[in-house]
Amino acid sequence: MLGKIVAVLRRQYLGARALFIALGGTSYAAVAIEPGSVGSLEIATGGVGSSEVRDGQIRTRDLGRNAVTTSKIAPSAVTASRIAPSAVNSDDVENGSLVAEDFNPRSLPAGKQGDPGPQGEKGDTGSQGAKGDTGPQGVKGDTGPQGVKGDKGDTGAQGPKGDQGDQGSPDTPQQVLDKLITVDGAGSGLDADLFDGLSAADLQRRVTGTCVTGQYVRSISADGGVGCGTDADSGGDITAVSAGTGLTGGATSGAATLGLEVPMALSASAAVPTATMTQTGAGRAFLARIANAQSISEALRVEHNGIGSGVSIALTNSSNGGRGLDVAQAGTGPGVFATSTGGSGLWGITSSISAAGVIGDNQFGEAIVGRAGRRGPAGTPPDQDPSQAGIGSVVGRHDGRGGYGVRGFATHPISGIGVLGQAGISGGQGVGVRGENVNTSNPGNAVEGRTNGAGAGIYGTETSADAAALAGRFDGNVQINGNLTVTGTKTGFSIADPRAPSRRTLNHTPVETDGFAVTYSGNVRTGWDGRATVRLPSYAAVVADRWRYALTPIGRFGQAIVEREVQGGAFVVRTEHPGTKVSWSVTGTRKDAYARRHPFRVVQPRTRAADARAASAAGTDRGRAAAGRLASSRPVRRGR
Repeated sequence: MLGKIVAVLRRQYLGARALFIALGGTSYAAVAIEPGSVGSLEIATGGVGSSEVRDGQIRTRDLGRNAVTTSKIAPSAVTASRIAPSAVNSDDVENGSLVAEDFNPRSLPAGKQGDPGPQGEKGDTGSQGAKGDTGPQGVKGDTGPQGVKGDKGDTGAQGPKGDQGDQGSPDTPQQVLDKLITVDGAGSGLDADLFDGLSAADLQRRVTGTCVTGQYVRSISADGGVGCGTDADSGGDITAVSAGTGLTGGATSGAATLGLEVPMALSASAAVPTATMTQTGAGRAFLARIANAQSISEALRVEHNGIGSGVSIALTNSSNGGRGLDVAQAGTGPGVFATSTGGSGLWGITSSISAAGVIGDNQFGEAIVGRAGRRGPAGTPPDQDPSQAGIGSVVGRHDGRGGYGVRGFATHPISGIGVLGQAGISGGQGVGVRGENVNTSNPGNAVEGRTNGAGAGIYGTETSADAAALAGRFDGNVQINGNLTVTGTKTGFSIADPRAPSRRTLNHTPVETDGFAVTYSGNVRTGWDGRATVRLPSYAAVVADRWRYALTPIGRFGQAIVEREVQGGAFVVRTEHPGTKVSWSVTGTRKDAYARRHPFRVVQPRTRAADARAASAAGTDRGRAAAGRLASSRPVRRGR
């Protein structure tokens, strides 16, 4: 019985002390009440209400874990109007302590709409729709050309006999002639002695006369006879036919034959062609042929000691699609071989945008190959090779605006390479492809890669057995405008080991995280009151929020807490002991414009575009193996 009385008195006394603390007696409570001496059992139900507690006197840190639960709060005891703005933050609520059943319907505002998800895969083609109505008949087309004339038909049947004509003259032919002679004469309109008004004396008879050898025809009479005269030159004075320059043959009597001299030499001193050959038919204007299979001479050689062109070919027909120079080489030598000691070996010019100045076709090997430089004899050591470096094997120059100096493209639907640069052929050492910007005022790029498909703009692969080989290397600053994805180990940075720079390197790897984050760190020392204000960079509050903190006291044991979180770009650290050095680190979640537009997703669905990028090296054994590992490790999601 005595124990019960003491317990009641103790509860009343402790209740009075708790009420005193709640009403503001904090200085007394700090001295007279031991930690944990007043619990919920010592306070009567309803003994301390919210009206008896000053604002700000009880904070989250003053309450033990699970000290206040929903079962201990009367319905409607806590409403939004009774909670001061910013009094409860998301960091003050334990994960899972609030669920949807704890809120009245429509008591929470709707969150902002998330970013649209990726477009789904294209669905199967739907069934063909019903056939539409027949459209109106089109307008009548133009009349076609007349067809070819057909074969002659069979002779038709004889027609009916015609009507009998008027009866002719009853006179006989002789009677008709006698009548004509009777009426013949002047004024009668008939003249049987004239021919087109000409008398017989005006007409020339057929020539029948001849002249003997040594005579010539001097005159012809009306009756066809001839008058002859003696030819004073009939004996002739040509005694021989001799071949001149460029000719062969000739004779001193009888028939004489002339031919062209071989080799034929023609010369001219005037500004006219030395020789002109014109073909009006379908054959060649000129043909030069060597029939000796062992001959090593030229079929045609042109020498020019002036300053003009050696051979000029002009195709003057604008509709001619033939070749200006057509060379057919049945052996293994060049079809066209050109050398120049001071100019270009081969120069092609075109004014058409759909044609090329020089084009080469090859169904199996290289179509156009350029070689420069000259190496020493075989077996010469590289350091003693007197080779000439040259400038470039293939040079492309473009002087217009835009366009390309060198352009290569592949048209095969499966695979191909537009431009290929190789080093190491025939034991050589050098660079396969190099891009260089030699103009210091040129802001353009030396090498650009661009893709409109699922592949990479620039792709490098390493297939060497040397462990030190690299797929890509940059000597200098690198800027990436976009995301950087790494599937292998990120070695971070590598520097020469200061302890043995010639023998070892130091390698560091970066820290990985599952979100966009920024971290700031440093050291600070608290003042006489155990507080210190840590100011972050001026841009920190704009770049990130939702800060996480880490504090470590240095030099002595003691507690260190974040008394005030980041506000206005600074937060307050408080230590148990004044003058304590604290190492601090804060990590925030990025909230800048780029991070909001491109939220980071840790787990993403497998896409065909990713497969295409991963297998873009399928032309090599290494690429096929990588694509196979990727395909077997993560199955592709199929559309429903």
